Amino acid sequence: MNDHTLLHDDRAVSELVGFVIVFGIIIGSVGILYMTGFSAMGAVQEQEQTRNAERAMDALAENLNDIVETEGVAYRAGEMSLRQGTLSSTDNETTVAVKVQNKNWINASGTLNYKTGDTEIVYEGGAVVRSTESGAWTIREPLIRCTENTAIISLVQLEVDETAVSSAGTRAISATHSETTVDRFKEDTVTITVDSPRAEAWERSLAAGEWEHGGDDADGKVTCNLGGGDNTIIVRTTTMDLDYS
Repeated sequence: MNDHTLLHDDRAVSELVGFVIVFGIIIGSVGILYMTGFSAMGAVQEQEQTRNAERAMDALAENLNDIVETEGVAYRAGEMSLRQGTLSSTDNETTVAVKVQNKNWINASGTLNYKTGDTEIVYEGGAVVRSTESGAWTIREPLIRCTENTAIISLVQLEVDETAVSSAGTRAISATHSETTVDRFKEDTVTITVDSPRAEAWERSLAAGEWEHGGDDADGKVTCNLGGGDNTIIVRTTTMDLDYS
C-alpha cells in the first residue's frame, strides 16, 4: 500500500467521522429544541389558561354580586371554559365572622373553585381569590367597606351541592336569590374574622383600605373604627342557590 492510498483512506475516515459528528449535533439540537420548545409551549398554554380562568371567574363574580348589590335582581348566570380543569364547590370551607358590640354573625360563605395545575381560582364571600403554592391574593375584593362614619359588610352565602366537574368544554353557572337580611347599628366599631385557607389574602385586601389589623398579622382579623359623630354599620347577608350541573 503506497502513501497515496493511506492518505486517501485517512481522508475518507476523517470525512466519515466529521459527518457522524455533524449529524449527531443536528439530531441533538433538534431534540433539545423539541423538548424545550414543547415545554415552553406547555408553560405558556398553562399561563394563558389561568389568565382566562381569572377573567371568567371575575366576570362571573360581577354577575353574582349583582344579586347582592342590586335590589330586585333574583337571577344571574355565566359560563366558564374548563379546558380539563376542575370546577367544584364547598359548603363551609370559608367562614366570615362579624362582631358589632354584643351581636355576632358567623357566615359560612360557601365557595366555587376552579383548579388547573397548582393554581386555584376561588369565588367566596363576594371576592375572587387566586391561590397557588406560593400564596394567595385577591383578584376581586370582598363586598366590605369601611369609611369615616360608615361600614358596610355584605356577606354572601352560597348554597352548593359540593360536586366536582372536570371537562374540556364549557360549563354554565347560575345563581338564584334565596334570601337577604339587613341589620343596622349606630356603633363605633365592627370586627371581621375570616377563617379560610385564603384568609391572608382577605386581610391584605381589607387592610389596604381603612380596615386595621385586629390581631396578629395573617390571622384574618380586621377592625373598622369609625371616627364620625353619626356612625352607621350595615351588615347584609345574601343567600343564593348555586348551580353548575
